[in-house]
Amino acid sequence: ARIVQMAARINKAVIKMLARASGSLTMDPEIVASVLQGAMAGVSRRLLESTDPGKQFEELGRELISMACAYLDGSSTRASLRMASAAVYAN
Repeated sequence: ARIVQMAARINKAVIKMLARASGSLTMDPEIVASVLQGAMAGVSRRLLESTDPGKQFEELGRELISMACAYLDGSSTRASLRMASAAVYAN
């Protein structure tokens, strides 16, 4: 029960952080937070299951940061991409 409570508190904190971010997200902060937390959980699991997590830690950390930055950039501009896509399919 404690882990579930802690996960819920982390989720709320990430959602608040995303909602208050200086750039404007075009997607629901709850969805963005869920995707980011899923990516972090995947990296954590990979490290836990690794025979040599120390060797992979830095590289996986860098890749996670790169992925998160790209995803957040895309989440900030996706509305214009959706509108362009809708215009293409409307014709």
